[in-house]
Amino acid sequence: MGLSPSASSRGFAVAYPDGIDGVWNVGREVEVNRPGHGPIDDVAFIEDLVTHLVSHGVADPRKVVVLGVSNGGMMAMRLACERTTRFAGIGAIVAHMPRPLLGSCAPQAGLTVLLVAGTKDTLMPWEGGRVVPMGMRDRGEVVSANDTAAFWRRANGCTEEPVVVQLPDRSPDDGTRVWLSLSERCARFGGRVIACRVEGGGHTIPGRPYPPGVISRLSGATTFDVAIDELVWAAFDRSD
Repeated sequence: MGLSPSASSRGFAVAYPDGIDGVWNVGREVEVNRPGHGPIDDVAFIEDLVTHLVSHGVADPRKVVVLGVSNGGMMAMRLACERTTRFAGIGAIVAHMPRPLLGSCAPQAGLTVLLVAGTKDTLMPWEGGRVVPMGMRDRGEVVSANDTAAFWRRANGCTEEPVVVQLPDRSPDDGTRVWLSLSERCARFGGRVIACRVEGGGHTIPGRPYPPGVISRLSGATTFDVAIDELVWAAFDRSD
């Protein structure tokens, strides 16, 4: 997501791990087979990376956040389900909860969750269903954006209705509007959920357009009403 410049100015370190062959095993019905690499435990890999960064003084173990886009966002949710206490928060950008993971996910503590989804995403469907594969791999089935947010509110013990705020229309020509649903007062200490709905938005990162080409045509509209940096730091750069 290119957060390094803004992270550095705020005293954060950023690491950019890659899944083998550009894919993470996110808890879908059938995990992706990556021939020639043997068994792949992506959860253990990320956990080992965090341990390494903490042991070398790069990361504060109380403030580790994992962010991901699309398949990476689903991986962030799996980590929150299975290794909750290792993270202060997660961000899932244009990613919904894998349906099989929903039934097994049992977070052990509260954490901050940032969700960003576009209502016109043709790859990660807003209403849930099969994720459109890029290439020949089956990307599995996800629940809807609303059900994903509702799950994390329940997991954090957020019983009050979220506060919904419409952001200013900074870029009237981009065809999008942005709403934030904020759940701040949650029973589990530290738990909060920020769900960003990009009305008219596609499979894109706020403020970061794809270069012109096939991917750009498939991905849909990008919102410029807010930038991903603003959402991330508003969610995770907190003194409490």
